Order: sequence, then C-alpha cells, then structure tokens
Amino acid sequence: MPSSTSTGKELQVLFQQARDANQGAFEANYENPRYYIRGGITQFDRNVAEKGYGGGVAAQYDDYTGDLVADWRTGATVLALDMNVGSILERRIVPGLSSNNSLAVNQKGGALAGALSNVDLGVTFDFQANEAEGPHLAIRTLVELGAIETLGKLTRVPYWSCLEVESTEPGVLEELNDWWNDMDGEERQRFAERALVANGYLAGPADGRVDRDARNAIARYQAENDLVVTGRAGFELYKSLIGSDRPLSAGPPQSFAAEMRDPDPVADAMPVRAPVQIEIFSERGASPTYA
Repeated sequence: MPSSTSTGKELQVLFQQARDANQGAFEANYENPRYYIRGGITQFDRNVAEKGYGGGVAAQYDDYTGDLVADWRTGATVLALDMNVGSILERRIVPGLSSNNSLAVNQKGGALAGALSNVDLGVTFDFQANEAEGPHLAIRTLVELGAIETLGKLTRVPYWSCLEVESTEPGVLEELNDWWNDMDGEERQRFAERALVANGYLAGPADGRVDRDARNAIARYQAENDLVVTGRAGFELYKSLIGSDRPLSAGPPQSFAAEMRDPDPVADAMPVRAPVQIEIFSERGASPTYA
C-alpha cells in the first residue's frame, strides 16, 4: 500500500491538473478526472482466534528407547479495508460513497517429531506440514470488493449483483430508496422510459414526459413482471428495473451530480462528458462473483 506521503503527492498532482485543465496545459483530447478512490487497511489483527493441540509419548523396550511428539495449530488473521471516493474539483471525500469490508485469513499447520535409539544405534526423524493463506491475496480481494462497491455507488448501478447479494436485502433496499428519493419526478420518469426503451417496451423518446405511450409501456411491463399495474413510474417499478439483469441506459440522476458540488468556475468551464462507463478485469474473469 502506498504511504500517506506518496498518496498526498499524487493527489496534489491531480488537483494541479484540475486547476490547469482550463488553461491549455494539456492536449485537447485529455480528459481530466473528476473523482479518485483512496483507501487504507484499518484492521490487521494476527491470530485473533488461535487454537493448539499437542502431545507426546515415550517408551522403552529392552535396549530400545523411543519418543513421539505431535502438534497441531489453527488460527485466523482479520484484515479490514476502508475505501472512499473523493472529488478532485472540490478536494473532499464525497459523503456516502464509501465501503468497509473485512476478511478472515485462515492459518493451520502441524508437526510430527520422534526419535528411536538403542545402545549401538540411534535414529531420529522430524516431519512438519503447514498450510496458510497469504494476506496479500486477501488484500487484493478486499480492493476488488471495495472498488466494485464504491464505483457502483458513484454510478448508481446494481453492484450488489456482482457480490451475489440479493436485491431484497435490507441494506440494498435502503440504498435503492435513497437513490429514488434523490430523483425528482421528471428524472424518475426519464429513468423508467430509458430502461423501457432499452428493453423494447417503448419506442421513445425518453424525454421524461408522462404521455399515453409511456403509461402504456409502464403498464405492460408491470403486468408482465407481477407488479401492480398503475401506469406510473413508482418505486416498485424502479426497484424491478434496476434490480434485474435487464439493460439500463440511464446514468446517475442530475440531482445527484448537482448536490455533490457547489458552483466551480473550472468545473463549469469543462465540457459535458458522456456517462461513466466502467470495465473491471480481474483473475476471476470478466464477470467476477464473490462468495
């Protein structure tokens, strides 16, 4: 993990880029970043749950003597990683865009030792077997989990599906409710229309207007997906659309972007860019899941 000093210097460079972006310091096709992710290990407890078993036996027969000793140990190390999303333009951590995940690294091992001897000959032997999960793999997994969660919260996509978390979990429902409440009526209607257009229920356009075609498309989707047919863009419709595997074309609502920053001359002068697109690649494949 980078030191706090190196991280601070990297952020200073990003902040300087944001200040210079409107002064022609970079090429015309340079896209200045708006956000950064930072994190740190907040817990590293070794052997928080340790157990050990051992024993030995010794015997003598005629001119022979011998002994046998066995030992078995198990333990666990707990790691925790906190991650946050920061705004480069505002130089602050964005409230609510954070993650906290922890993992237990199991460790176990055993040893067997003995000796056998007589008056003229002596023999000794020793055997050990150990198995341990390295903390570096656990840290990598925590970084992947934290990146999925924080980026999912930033772009407001159903990131929990990557983590095999059901959309009916209380925490997921609470977050969906927060996203829903952050949108005004027109944004909610536009979100529903974009999703319905993407799934073939509505021809378009997705302009946020409540007309007959939009009401009919919503009613047909509700009827085909066991929802109460109202023809209106309500929370149950939103939850069904965003919680399914259907394509969504809507990005973060405008109210979310507006509440994240105050007027900034540099930010306002920057051109409007397309919605954020994220591709995550890891050793687990293009569509990783986590137990």
